Amino acid sequence: MAATTAAGLTGCGGKAGGETIANFNGKPIEESKYYKQLETMDSIAVVLPNGQTTNARPAQPLSSQALGKLIERQVVLQAAKDQGVLPSKEDVEKEKTLRSGLNPQFFDQMRALGYSGDDINESLQVDLALYQLSVKGQQEKTIADAEKFVKENPERFRQPATASLRWIVLNNPSQRQAVDKALINATFGAAATQFSTVPSAKVDNGAFNPAPGSTAPRPVPVTDTLGPELLPQVKKTGEGEASGWFQFRGKWVKIKVEGKTVAQQTKPSAGQLELIRRALTQQDAKGSIDVQKILLDKLLAADVKITRAHLKKNWDTLVTALKQRTAELGESAPSQTSEATKPKK
Repeated sequence: MAATTAAGLTGCGGKAGGETIANFNGKPIEESKYYKQLETMDSIAVVLPNGQTTNARPAQPLSSQALGKLIERQVVLQAAKDQGVLPSKEDVEKEKTLRSGLNPQFFDQMRALGYSGDDINESLQVDLALYQLSVKGQQEKTIADAEKFVKENPERFRQPATASLRWIVLNNPSQRQAVDKALINATFGAAATQFSTVPSAKVDNGAFNPAPGSTAPRPVPVTDTLGPELLPQVKKTGEGEASGWFQFRGKWVKIKVEGKTVAQQTKPSAGQLELIRRALTQQDAKGSIDVQKILLDKLLAADVKITRAHLKKNWDTLVTALKQRTAELGESAPSQTSEATKPKK
């Protein structure tokens, strides 16, 4: 169902409450207002493929996306329970060990996003349930199979060369001379802040692919993903050097490479081998079980009652679209109840 309902079943959550979560000049900001702001935001910051940030309108209200995500989790867990593959608490504990081994900052990063211990457990249980549903009835691959795959496919485990860079983007080519003059005495970041037309340059000093809230550029793979205009410039510009001016998507650009690493062969860790093992098992199981259909049928057959009117309208629209799509595929959609709870008279 993740792909089937992705547009309607992803996002962040909300709730109501009167607890004070912040103060501004002694005036409390209540939790209920905080969550209402989350629900009604009509513009959010997003990261573009090139690493830059911009504002965009949500495809659907965040309130509806959050509700959909919560219901989707319940659908996954119910389906796993019905299929007899619901992950146990012990399975979740093992997964926590695996995730923290792969990423030592895993728990800190999750808590920084607002996840509690129970939230993390549920999230991992859902992930495991999706995996178990996708491989149900399939013979599991072994770690030996994963090691064999790595040995036979060395190119897949080659760390590409990387580069960390800043850039200055101009709409008007006549400004190039002014930038070059400024760079005689100013740092590249300072010049980017002054001249670059990228909105985020005022904050991150022209960093390419910066971490949120940071002015430092993060390394990017020196691969075709950079595009035919940027890639050759990154390749030929030495570490600590600035490029000449070149055109990029109709604009004039100059970059400075602050750091580079060379390509190298990597040896998967024990945790990475486990992920490879799972991926190989899923590959063998592909086509033998339609997880999306299982989840979609489970969703459409569920008794879902939406108690907020503003959420009910969007939810019913989504359910109607899913039923129509199911009918177009020649499948019969189970009945589903989605009613707002009405106050008793």
